[in-house]
Amino acid sequence: MKNSILENFASTAAQKAAEAVSRGNKKVFEEIALQFARFIQVCLNDETYNEEHITAFCRQLNPGPPPDRQDYLQRAFRHYYLAFFEQDEKRRAELSLLANLEIGFHEQTRLQPEILEALNAGSMDIDPVKKYVHALLMADTGFWKKLYFLIQRVLGKTGFLDEAIAALAVRVQELLRRLLTAHLMVLSLPGRHLHLGKDLTTSFPAQLVHLENADLLSLLRTIDPTPDSVLQSGATDWASLPERIHFIADLFRCFQEDATLFSDAFSTLQAADIKAGRVPAGEL
Repeated sequence: MKNSILENFASTAAQKAAEAVSRGNKKVFEEIALQFARFIQVCLNDETYNEEHITAFCRQLNPGPPPDRQDYLQRAFRHYYLAFFEQDEKRRAELSLLANLEIGFHEQTRLQPEILEALNAGSMDIDPVKKYVHALLMADTGFWKKLYFLIQRVLGKTGFLDEAIAALAVRVQELLRRLLTAHLMVLSLPGRHLHLGKDLTTSFPAQLVHLENADLLSLLRTIDPTPDSVLQSGATDWASLPERIHFIADLFRCFQEDATLFSDAFSTLQAADIKAGRVPAGEL
């Protein structure tokens, strides 16, 4: 009986979480991918800095704060554009990090409802569970026993059973939250897996150890409570935007110059499978 309840609830919770994640991904791809495509078309072929081009691009973005407005996207693409023409390697690295973090902050703010929904997919309405268990208990009993049980429920004398069912529901919720957290809070990179609830152990690259860009320092003061350190970077509650963006700030800073992240995400065979509508084989 417990296994049946757990399996049914687990299937429903996993489906709810998957739907929330899918909606969140679609929301971000529809917005961010479109803007990167526009940016490539409008600005990427410039051989010298052209203020008219970047201004024309930014004019199409809605001014104002996230989640509904695009101030951070305007700033990010301006900083990407400046980085293209910056000759100093350190200044270019800091501009790139700043732009990446501005994109990340906008994206994570927009995704907050879907992330919260996905991690809360294990929440349970206890009344249907009670009805389910009561029905199982009464399935093979005769009319008089069913009548007796109904009278006991009406009189409020099934408290012990209801408490046991509530305890079971809490336990199921705990197991599902752990399962969903384990799947949502592991980031797979080439050759390694990062547990998002644990502090990063990677060092900052040389160009980003000591930061000088005033805008970058200002943003980090807002989103990184442990500046110039990966201490406390782990996000124990991924549904918390401040914890999540703190982890992301250190993640982006640590791995910005990791060459493995610039390799192809999929092999030629995997890409062919994806285009054909098949789930590709091998590590993804």
